[in-house]
Amino acid sequence: MAGRSHEARQILSELEERARHQYVPPYSVALVYVGLGNADRAFELLGEAYREHSSWLSHLKIDARLDPLRPDPRFHALETRIGLWND
Repeated sequence: MAGRSHEARQILSELEERARHQYVPPYSVALVYVGLGNADRAFELLGEAYREHSSWLSHLKIDARLDPLRPDPRFHALETRIGLWND
């Protein structure tokens, strides 16, 4: 998001390598994809975090790094699924 996509891709590569040997929270990887502007992959990973009952999702409403996703209807749907939004 800071315009340093090369660094973000490097971090993503490191996270993917680490995931081959140990657990890497999908929420963390999703944040990198948000920074790279890949909302589809970010939502896939947030969905995975939901299926894992990740405690990181409790930050969904306040994590400013997710701001680029907020206008997307999938964001509201995720909030609703995890019980952060009551309509």
